[in-house]
Amino acid sequence: MELFEALQLKDREMIAFVGGGGKTSLMHKLAFECTRRGKSVLVTTSTKMFISQLEGCGRLVLEQNVDNLLRELESSLNDCPVTAAASAVAAENDNKAVGLSRETLDYIFRTDIFDFILVEADGSRGLPMKAPREGEPILPSTVTHVLAVTGIDVLNCPLEEKYVQRCHLGAEISGQQIGTPVTGETIRHIIRHYAQLVAQVSSTVKYIPVINKADSAYSLAEARKAAQLLLADFNMVLITAALSPDPVREVVI
Repeated sequence: MELFEALQLKDREMIAFVGGGGKTSLMHKLAFECTRRGKSVLVTTSTKMFISQLEGCGRLVLEQNVDNLLRELESSLNDCPVTAAASAVAAENDNKAVGLSRETLDYIFRTDIFDFILVEADGSRGLPMKAPREGEPILPSTVTHVLAVTGIDVLNCPLEEKYVQRCHLGAEISGQQIGTPVTGETIRHIIRHYAQLVAQVSSTVKYIPVINKADSAYSLAEARKAAQLLLADFNMVLITAALSPDPVREVVI
């Protein structure tokens, strides 16, 4: 099943990807699914993102001035259904781009230039799990969906910085010691904490936990167990394998 179908998306949405364990791959997959339906798509970030990841979606527009940015974005739609955007190249790392502000993303969404805006609203240094601090993720007020992603490959790994970004916060949130194994309950506590932070931005956003990297029969079985735990707090959980042609393995309700 495709993400577009599983999420039951309407004609215009802003979808934010948070957490760890495959956000970028899922965002790229959804962008492609949208274009197959004839939709125009903006791919961007509200934090920082590798330039190569943005350019992998389409033409990259780098512009700080909002009026100039809008003109460039409108122009790009004539050539490509997917446009990537950021404000500038990061001063400390020229391989990364600085994302767009919340206010800029809200403004672009209200212009109706794009049918879909896909935002990577969190950084996790490529790790399968992240414990967010206050002020994270960085979400626009007009966001309609938040996909909170966790890689199932974090299961049974020690709760350490090698596997979980900000593991000290993860330990505090989940009530366990640093270095103890990540369990389904660990995932549940952190995903629930994300939901509480998201609710501070919008009470109407559709918040959907995503258990990613369910590529094998074993990982799928483990993802199902984690999803069942999450159903105590959420109405729906997606189990995905982002690199598969049809990324949604199961919709658990």
